[in-house]
Amino acid sequence: MIETQIKNALDEAVKELQLKFEDLTPILHVIASLINEAFRKNFDLGGRWSGQTTGIDLFSGGSQQWSKWSSKYNPTLKHPNASILVRSGVMRQQIEVREEGTNQISISASTPYAAIHQFGGVINHPGRTPYIILSNHQAHFISKKKAAELEAEGRKVKVTKPHQITIPPRPFLVLSEDDVNEIAEVIKKYI
Repeated sequence: MIETQIKNALDEAVKELQLKFEDLTPILHVIASLINEAFRKNFDLGGRWSGQTTGIDLFSGGSQQWSKWSSKYNPTLKHPNASILVRSGVMRQQIEVREEGTNQISISASTPYAAIHQFGGVINHPGRTPYIILSNHQAHFISKKKAAELEAEGRKVKVTKPHQITIPPRPFLVLSEDDVNEIAEVIKKYI
């Protein structure tokens, strides 16, 4: 697999660097910046991943875009200019890529929903989410406070039943082959 070959080549380059240089901090800062820029590009382009749904890792980059939002839940109604995975921008802003010590890079995405977007999964929703039916016959979810207000006015508010929500993987912490080649070139120049 190409991902395994890329990972092995990068691991070998890092080992060689560690043998030649005790402190890799100067080059790690540049590599961390390149990785961070690659992640930002993933959001800008709506995904750049291999399309595999299992075994997703840092080297799962490719040319496939993320799957679109479900028609049941379409955040573009509230955020018409939002791209996939970018509504408020919080998850994108909380990705951290930084050098750790003298020869490591750490990557983290600290929002509680980052993992489900990266790897996909199934959420067992307990139900009881209030909603109303709009004039165009579409369901519109509302807050429990708003539901109580509407019911006090005599309006009928429905609630969802327990159900499963399947979230497809939309890996954003991945590097494409071009990203890895760019990092390799920086390492070669440093050596």
